[in-house]
Amino acid sequence: MKLCRFVICFIFVFAVIGDASILFAQFGGMAGGRDRATLRDKAAPKYVYPSALDIPKGNRPQIQTEEQVAALKRFSLELYKQLIAGEDKLNKNVVCSPWSIAMVLTMLHDGANADTAAEIQEALQFQDNSKSFEKYLFMAAFNARGKEKRADYPAAPLILETANSFWAQTGYEFHDSYLELLKNRFMAGLFTADFKRNPAKAAKEINQWCDKQTRGEIKEIISETGIPPQLRMLILNAVYFKARWADVFYPESTKSESFHHADGSESKTLMMNATTFSSGYYETAGFKVLRKNYCGNVHMLILLPDKTDGLAELEKTITPEKLRQIDSQLKNRIVNVKIPRFSFENSEELISPLQKMGIEAVFDMKKADFSKMTAEKGFFIDLFQQTAMIRVDEEGTVAVAAAITGGGSMGGGPSKIYKFYADRPFLFLIRENTDNSILFIGRVHQPEKVERE
Repeated sequence: MKLCRFVICFIFVFAVIGDASILFAQFGGMAGGRDRATLRDKAAPKYVYPSALDIPKGNRPQIQTEEQVAALKRFSLELYKQLIAGEDKLNKNVVCSPWSIAMVLTMLHDGANADTAAEIQEALQFQDNSKSFEKYLFMAAFNARGKEKRADYPAAPLILETANSFWAQTGYEFHDSYLELLKNRFMAGLFTADFKRNPAKAAKEINQWCDKQTRGEIKEIISETGIPPQLRMLILNAVYFKARWADVFYPESTKSESFHHADGSESKTLMMNATTFSSGYYETAGFKVLRKNYCGNVHMLILLPDKTDGLAELEKTITPEKLRQIDSQLKNRIVNVKIPRFSFENSEELISPLQKMGIEAVFDMKKADFSKMTAEKGFFIDLFQQTAMIRVDEEGTVAVAAAITGGGSMGGGPSKIYKFYADRPFLFLIRENTDNSILFIGRVHQPEKVERE
């Protein structure tokens, strides 16, 4: 608990998520083949945006349609269902950022052609070209940020940053038009690295970039031995999110309580407790829902099945339509809330889930067509991975009274106090408030354990 204690003393009550998506492209030509032309400095300088969200306000994207909103929700939920499929994910914690993965796929789409591009477009479920979809992805992040400014760091109650980068093998040629597109539309930093002759240095520079963009939460996303000699390009997207709860938990109310696992076993965990005025509570047959707001324009939506082993069935039934129905039923209520502390990290290999969603040519040396990116033949994606971490904790002693009494009238007479005890596996979504776009999604099967009472 030392690391958690150090962080929470600084930001009080919060959720922290660090995320990084990485995509490897390899050259599938004959061994011993040489690189074509040298990647010119003007095409790929060491060009860096501190954050892709550091765009002047007048130049920020304003495109946002119902089709784009629906597309990202459909993609997010389908990807999550593919990630949790399989025996190896049974009763395991999972967290991912569909938003981050969609950003990487959109960058990849703009370098693809023919069926390769069509498969990505169909999986992302956007109908028009990627220009407006890419702008919508940025728009969702701007909406989540709300009115927070970089000048408020590090004391800002909500911090959301994302950064893109493109790393090219030294001496390997990519089309200037594609590199300019990455720089101008995706605010991507452009770098060269010698994967072939100096993989140790390349891995070090990539990890330093990732460490910086995730504020030290993800220090290593690639190892020297993880760089294959035929690697020619990789694309990285990193997301850093940190926020305080709008209505805090008192640390002294956190107690060791039982958490009931899906297999029937129990363990002790530190359960955060608060009775609060919630802007979103709903219960129906089979599960309960709590919307818990962060400072800023973001919230966590928690879906809690009634049965200890009910999460798997609940996950199967979640669709954009069901979430829309839930959102329409959320009501202001006074709720006694219990949520466990949880902290975990996972790395997900995404090729298999994406293939099941119809993206196949991208990963096939014979079928992949990236002719908008490079003139080389035999260019395909060999690794697509996301490393994500989440830490939810509590500390702080301010704003509770205002949060409890700050809502509308509950009507005359004594108000009913509802109970939301997350003492069993549950699903959570981190969403921005404007159109409920999903930034992060995951589940908790194993919260932090208390070794000794």
